[in-house]
Amino acid sequence: MSPPTPQGFAGEPPPTNQMRLQAQNAWVKLPGTNVSANVPHVDATLVDRTPGDPLTPLAPDSYELHVRSGALQVLDVQATELLREAGGHLLAQHRLRDTQVRFLANGRVRVAATAERAGLPLPVSLDFKLSRRDAHTVTLEPAFSWLTRLGLGAMGVDLMQQLAKAVPGSRLEPGGGLAFDLRALPRVHADLQALSIRSGKLEAQLGTGPRSARPPGSREGASNWVAIETRGEATSPQGILRNGRTFARGEGGAENPILLNEVPKWVTMRRDAGEIVLDREAVAATLAEQLPSFKVKHMRFEGSALELKGHYRLSMAALGGLFGLALGGAEGLVRGLHAGAAAKDLGVPVTARIEVSTTPDGRARLTPSGSDMVADLIRGQLAELSGARAEGEAVLLDLSRLSGVELGPLRRVRAEGGRLVMGFDAPTRPA
Repeated sequence: MSPPTPQGFAGEPPPTNQMRLQAQNAWVKLPGTNVSANVPHVDATLVDRTPGDPLTPLAPDSYELHVRSGALQVLDVQATELLREAGGHLLAQHRLRDTQVRFLANGRVRVAATAERAGLPLPVSLDFKLSRRDAHTVTLEPAFSWLTRLGLGAMGVDLMQQLAKAVPGSRLEPGGGLAFDLRALPRVHADLQALSIRSGKLEAQLGTGPRSARPPGSREGASNWVAIETRGEATSPQGILRNGRTFARGEGGAENPILLNEVPKWVTMRRDAGEIVLDREAVAATLAEQLPSFKVKHMRFEGSALELKGHYRLSMAALGGLFGLALGGAEGLVRGLHAGAAAKDLGVPVTARIEVSTTPDGRARLTPSGSDMVADLIRGQLAELSGARAEGEAVLLDLSRLSGVELGPLRRVRAEGGRLVMGFDAPTRPA
């Protein structure tokens, strides 16, 4: 029986794929940067903008983010990194270096830097007042002394105007301040319920409506945790999760928050429900990593079996060395290796089949077939995986150990549209 069509979460549109994310004591980091922020708590839904393929949580452009409630916290050091990465061109243009951001009391933000003037280092310090005007507007007011204003004017710097051009969604106001409209943030739907600045920290309360939500508290004895519920399909490190629930708990305290972009080593994950879908791309990537000598040209799932066609790369260097050893001893081995190194590798066409089934105790049974050489090669590589055990012509896999996620017993395996779908029972919960 096919899985039910997702109906969506209350109050939100019913797209094909979406994910509800709840977390406490987490943090996020933009991929490829050092920009990060703390997430003391959040309850949000990711709504897929491309329902023709699985929702991809690590691709922000592919979904809309609806925040029911939550808090975002930025520390001094995080704001400094953000300014350096986002405003690097502007800082270099005015020959500013060693930039530092400091959150002071009463909504004050200080930006300090060193300016190079006439070959001499000149300390520069600018203060701003950051505040919330309404649910969608943040204002930034300059709190410069007259001396600072005169100095900026003498250098021909209209700082607030340059900021207005650099920050999307912002505009200059008659009093010289800057207003930023949060609705300019692409694909983010949230009200700003409160904004506070204390020594060393800025915190924004987000949600819907005027009231700020309280943190949800510990869950299953963990103060750091993430709970995910999917409707439809969403990508994960273990494959595609369909209509499932996942719970992760951090083993550290608040000083070791859970990184939402990936799974650190001190996090224990449990998958409570749903199916895991393996597509051909995921299998191809795994084979390329585990069987580098086997170059896959074609694959498909036929029933519960994976059929493979490709080339087994036979090294001419190794072949030359083998013949050299047989004919000329150690010296022949060296000559043969050198001669073979200049020759092109041979690609031997091979066909293989891996039957996937279940065992009574809920493991995956993988049985390779085809030529003896290829079947033995695949079987040997599979047996080296974590949680694997050879048994006759097959290899038994403990998928919980292999994936690093606590899974229940594997009960169902089937092919569906060129993909392999695996269904699990819920894992046994501790009493």
